[in-house]
Amino acid sequence: MTELMQILYDYTAETGFQANLHTSRYQVQQLNTEQLDRQLRQALPKDLLPLFDSYQTAVNGRQESELEAMFLSAWTLARSL
Repeated sequence: MTELMQILYDYTAETGFQANLHTSRYQVQQLNTEQLDRQLRQALPKDLLPLFDSYQTAVNGRQESELEAMFLSAWTLARSL
């Protein structure tokens, strides 16, 4: 991404994007995910927690990449209009 695109992406991620996530559907999904995370952490043996943490880090990285790809797609669409 160019510097301008990175600034816009960061701004969107920090402001507008977060404001649009406060829908009831998202909040229910977030609560369910947090509850499942806690249950899984409690059920896992202690020696598997680092593996679980690594998995979550990988999933979060993938989600960040998907968000960046969506942003870049929207950017391309906006430029073509």
